[in-house]
This record gives sequence, C-alpha cells and structure tokens, in this order.
Amino acid sequence: MRKSTRFPSAVHILTMLAGMDDDYLSSDIIAKSMKTNRVVVRRLIKSLADAGFVSSQAGIQGGAKLEVSPRDITLLDIYRAVEEGSTFQFHSPQPKCPVANCVTADLRGILDEAESAMEKKLASKTLADVSKRGVAAMKRIIAAMKRLDRSSKR
Repeated sequence: MRKSTRFPSAVHILTMLAGMDDDYLSSDIIAKSMKTNRVVVRRLIKSLADAGFVSSQAGIQGGAKLEVSPRDITLLDIYRAVEEGSTFQFHSPQPKCPVANCVTADLRGILDEAESAMEKKLASKTLADVSKRGVAAMKRIIAAMKRLDRSSKR
C-alpha cells in the first residue's frame, strides 16, 4: 500500500512560493524541484487555490503565488486542503465475518484518538514554523538566478 505524499508535497510547494515575495512561480520549476510531473503539482496548486492559500495565472509569465502569510496557515489547514477523508481507512471485509467486526470495533477508537492527536499537533504549527530554512534556500536560488540573468545581458 502506498502512502499519500500530497501533504508534504503541498508544504514543499507553499514553501517555494513563500520564498517568491509576491512573484509567480511556474509549476514546471516546482515539479523539477519535487522530481515529479507538473500535472501533479498543478492538481495540488488547484487544491491550495480552492483553500484560498494561493492564486494561479496561466501563460508564460504565469504560475502560482502565495496569497496568505505563512504565519496564518496552519499545517492542519494545508493537510485538510489536500488530503481526503480520514487518515486511517478500514478495508471492506465480509460484513458477516465476526473477526472483521471485532477488528473494526477494537481499532476505531484507537485510530480516532491517533488522528485527533495528529490534527492537534498540525494545528499547533504554521507554515512559517516549518519553512524558514526552505524559504531562505529559495531566496538564495532566486538571487543566484538574477545574478546569472544580469551577467548574461552584459
């Protein structure tokens, strides 16, 4: 079973956008950084835009940009924007199986508590709390790109 990477990928995207100082960043650049397909990035950007965290613009000068301060976005906000349903899912066993009924009943409370604890922890941290180093790295990359651009115009 594969685990979802949507949440950490969304944090990656938002961290990159936080380093852009109100400029747009293309999904191609984000996808290269994440070593994934730009369609995956665009789907996540759509979810983040639906949540009101980013805006996007089509075209050559387009991309996505952050619309909310990283201090005002909790990790739980991001998680809920990109993940669907409960963290823990039960399989669909034979309904008349007494073992399946016992396992589901015995695990449900434990898993609900675990999910609640995770959500509480995510609610206590903001994007700003976890993105400081990533934003600084993004700013260094942008500065280096601007230096290269200026030197190529000479």
